[in-house]
Amino acid sequence: MINFKKILLLSVVVTANLWAQNLDFIFSVRPEFIAASKTIGVGMAVEAGAVLENGVYLTGELNGGGVYFGGGFNAGYLFNQNGTVKNILGLSAGYRNVLHYLDILKDDNPHRSARGDNICIAGAFWKLMLGKNHNFDITNRFLLGSRNNPIDYNMSTDEFIYKDGVNKTYVLSIGYTLIKRNK
Repeated sequence: MINFKKILLLSVVVTANLWAQNLDFIFSVRPEFIAASKTIGVGMAVEAGAVLENGVYLTGELNGGGVYFGGGFNAGYLFNQNGTVKNILGLSAGYRNVLHYLDILKDDNPHRSARGDNICIAGAFWKLMLGKNHNFDITNRFLLGSRNNPIDYNMSTDEFIYKDGVNKTYVLSIGYTLIKRNK
């Protein structure tokens, strides 16, 4: 099982070390919409990290909502670092699980329920930021992973039938990003 407290602590330690090296601090909070292969949902993302002097973007992120949870690391390049319109292109790695539920009714009453997992482990992102230090941002993220979802229920054996496959997930988030200059 993923220990999110350790991920958050590691992100804080990495961010503190980068901050001590006279780099720009990044903090972002934003609502997000997520669409996985079989499930959609809404939630929040919190991201913290740093931008190196050469424009390299490194952050840790925690995500969660009604039907998903996760976290990970982002690495990319910040174009136009000192401008009012900034673009970041990068890669994401981590763990994000979008849940899929199948409920079986018997005589209009709940009978059985099963949960499926749509797991994302890696992908790419593009972030557009408008502003100098206080930025309005739009982030698009495409993630890949695996899925194992219930698709049917066999009444005679009292078992769910699952289907495995490739999980493709799209995440759109719009929010606020602070860039704290440490110079």
